[in-house]
Amino acid sequence: CRPNEYGGLGVLDTDKFARALGLDGYSMNRLSPADYGLALETHAGEDLEFFYASTTITVGDGAKTPFWGSSWLLGRKPKDIAPLLFAASRRKNWKVREALVGNAWIFKINLNTDTDVSIAHIREFFTLWMLLNDVHLHEQTEDLIVWKHTNDGIYTAATAYKAQFLGMTLSPLDRMVWKAWAPPKVKFFAWLALQDKI
Repeated sequence: CRPNEYGGLGVLDTDKFARALGLDGYSMNRLSPADYGLALETHAGEDLEFFYASTTITVGDGAKTPFWGSSWLLGRKPKDIAPLLFAASRRKNWKVREALVGNAWIFKINLNTDTDVSIAHIREFFTLWMLLNDVHLHEQTEDLIVWKHTNDGIYTAATAYKAQFLGMTLSPLDRMVWKAWAPPKVKFFAWLALQDKI
């Protein structure tokens, strides 16, 4: 099921529509800090990846943004910058503020120094440490999420639905088939022929 402009029938794709409606709960304006973090940590898979790809997170006080799993560090997730350290971390579900106070994230890395430490671990540690060293929290400012698919940065289910079709080729077939004067069964037959479904 694709929109008309992409050569489809214009019938809603229920999976994509459900994902678009589900993302509404991630809006920071609708959830308390505890609920926002919980929603991000418990929701996994494509929905969460789509959410992070569609938003820009600006850390203020760090109270709402998950430390390891969100794309807050120069547009990247700390767990993607340092996957070995993430795997070795004893605490994976804390917020940016909690992790940065006194470099607490360092003390939760559980490595056996005799067998587990490699050059890759050390490289990842220093890369992440240098990036985090430049982060300064602003206690009077809340974390901010900006929706990339609207001009005002505010989430709408309609833009979330349409964003899931980005990258598809626009088709002039909707005008040629659906806007032409013909009985509906002829239009549908023409559409099937163009889809190579006859």
